[in-house]
Amino acid sequence: MPINTFDASEMKQNLNSYIAEINDLATSPEFVDKYAGFITAVYDLQALTNSYSVNGKAATTYKFSVVPFDANGNPVDSYTLYVSTYAAPQPEAAPLMQDVTVRWMLTDGTVLTEQTVTLTEGVPQTFQRMAFDGYEPEESTPEAITVTLAGDGSLNPGAPVFYYHIIPAAPLTQDVTVRWMLTDGTVLTEQTVTLTEGVPQTFQRLAFDGYEPEESTPETITVTLAGDGSLNPGAPVFYYHVKPAAPLTQDVTVRWMLTDGTVLTEQTVTLTEGVPQTFQRLALDGYEPYRTEEFPKWSLNLRRAECIFFGGIPIAYPLTALAFSVANKDTSFVQNLAIACSVSAAIALIDYIIGVVNET
Repeated sequence: MPINTFDASEMKQNLNSYIAEINDLATSPEFVDKYAGFITAVYDLQALTNSYSVNGKAATTYKFSVVPFDANGNPVDSYTLYVSTYAAPQPEAAPLMQDVTVRWMLTDGTVLTEQTVTLTEGVPQTFQRMAFDGYEPEESTPEAITVTLAGDGSLNPGAPVFYYHIIPAAPLTQDVTVRWMLTDGTVLTEQTVTLTEGVPQTFQRLAFDGYEPEESTPETITVTLAGDGSLNPGAPVFYYHVKPAAPLTQDVTVRWMLTDGTVLTEQTVTLTEGVPQTFQRLALDGYEPYRTEEFPKWSLNLRRAECIFFGGIPIAYPLTALAFSVANKDTSFVQNLAIACSVSAAIALIDYIIGVVNET
């Protein structure tokens, strides 16, 4: 019932209850509109915003000057009503939400996989680094990335991206045989080793009794296995040859003696195979060497024939054996020797005849 229908006494009696009701409903933002219809004579309505605080919150003070009328329409009394309330509560804004794409990708931009998730403002979310066959993470890529969506829609510390690269292929390995061998292909020794691509390996020249390395054989050979399986500079091989036997040496006694066997002096020297050595005739007091004219002519011719005969046998024998072999005739050693002696004797005889003819 509107207030203006009450007389003054009723207004006085019910004023406190209205004030209590208004105070009870003061927290509603609609109370002004609701009670405005009950008051027919209202003036000096003021809203004093933030004039003071209630329980630490800003309050709004409403001042009502209420004038009730009597039955004749005359103002009876005047009441001033102050009502304080909290400011109308503002509804909290819903937190910002945003879809974010998490990527696990190569440094060249190739995406290995990705995942779209919805982030809520102020709520941090952590993403884990994944494992992929054939790929490994960059050193700078952490195991986990935590991202928070800010109120302005930005991401802190940034868009979550995990970077990877292709795992390098395992280096090529290959068994290689190192050989120390003769130039005729005979292997003195060998060793099989496993080479790794790109890793040079050095092998040493070895020493072997009775053999010596070729002049072109280096002391070391360094070999590197290439990615295509080839060897640079090539297969490691050290070449040798048979060491020549030491030349024969022999002690020989040189004598200066009489024809009756008396030794006037002698000297022992060591001769080396293939190395000629010259000795000089000595002059000895009371002795002189034989002169050519002191020997009979026939003895000199005989000596010459002897040298030709025995010197020709070593030459005639292999030639005789070769001749019969070519002719496919089987002959014995004695037969070949007899023929060789005959040939040598014939040569000595021919030499003698030529010498006699030349003298005449």
